[in-house]
Amino acid sequence: MKKKRILSVLSTTALAASLFTVPAPGLAASKSPPTPQASASYQIESTKLFNPQGHEIKIVRDSYGVPHIYSETDAALFFGVGYATAEDRLWQAELSRIVANGRMAEFFGGTPANLGQDQVIRRDGYTDEEALAQFAKLPDYVKRGLQGYIDGINHYIVTTPAAALPPEFRGIKPAKWTIVDSLKVQQLMVRRFGESGGGEMSTSIA
Repeated sequence: MKKKRILSVLSTTALAASLFTVPAPGLAASKSPPTPQASASYQIESTKLFNPQGHEIKIVRDSYGVPHIYSETDAALFFGVGYATAEDRLWQAELSRIVANGRMAEFFGGTPANLGQDQVIRRDGYTDEEALAQFAKLPDYVKRGLQGYIDGINHYIVTTPAAALPPEFRGIKPAKWTIVDSLKVQQLMVRRFGESGGGEMSTSIA
């Protein structure tokens, strides 16, 4: 018998690095996702409802701007995460995508720093084919979650007028997000923290 799955509520405090989130099995369940009740510490400011492929998604933002996401399925839950992430962090996502693909010089000029960073990314990073080969080996629930997340980002890109996007886009919509984009950003973060981490002891002593 399958264990009863527990309704998950996700917020951006737990998703600061949600571009790099790996879904876990059994995140969502409840056929009727509840709406959080206002309390003395915060008030409900807005509620958005989505219904992709017949699965209800509810994004409730509190008075601090934190989105609380409710859904019936894991894939739909991550759709909501992707949409909320795009609402709050679309330019950060775009900048991460540019860095992870070794395109800083293309967008921000051929300075020595940009060229050097791009060269390292292109030399040491995975190719698109290698990234997709890794994706193919992931469990199905991870694939569904990641695809749902990407669908949520793209829904925001498609449905939001260019003029309403962050000013860094200068009125131009970005390209739709892809599986390869998410994989490369994940790999960039693994490399970045792997290379720069581990110095906590020497830093604290200094």
